[in-house]
Amino acid sequence: MGDVHVSKVGEYAWMKSDELYATFKAGKKLGRAYASFNAPRNAIFVSLYGIEAILKLDIINATVILLPKRKTSRFGKGFDSLRQATQLTKSTLKNIARIASRRWLSGHEMYIKLFAQSLFSDSESPVTAEDGYKVVKTLEEACKRIETAEKKT
Repeated sequence: MGDVHVSKVGEYAWMKSDELYATFKAGKKLGRAYASFNAPRNAIFVSLYGIEAILKLDIINATVILLPKRKTSRFGKGFDSLRQATQLTKSTLKNIARIASRRWLSGHEMYIKLFAQSLFSDSESPVTAEDGYKVVKTLEEACKRIETAEKKT
């Protein structure tokens, strides 16, 4: 894990910090997270940058956009905008169908359901115990760093 920076900007007395910026490092890989509890709406965006593509996730609205490598020509940029609009429209229509048919599940609900199904069917879990452990350890480390950063401010 890299650095964690926090600050207190808003008026919620029960929150020690309401702005968070964190960097993560794993080998040659680098990531960052920014969270604000002062925005006018709930918003959680995740961008994953890979060698072949970028994956843009809107967690609150449950949409995904895949951005593969492209040429930097004007045509490439225009086609890329059209590709993003098409993906966003498809993702939104799928969400509308799920909500209308009452099949909407949050990410947590989906993984809990998949985990329960794997137990009942004696099949492979959606997440390995090792991966789950790594996530919990990373979260614990982030929380420790947030507490340390809060003490400094």
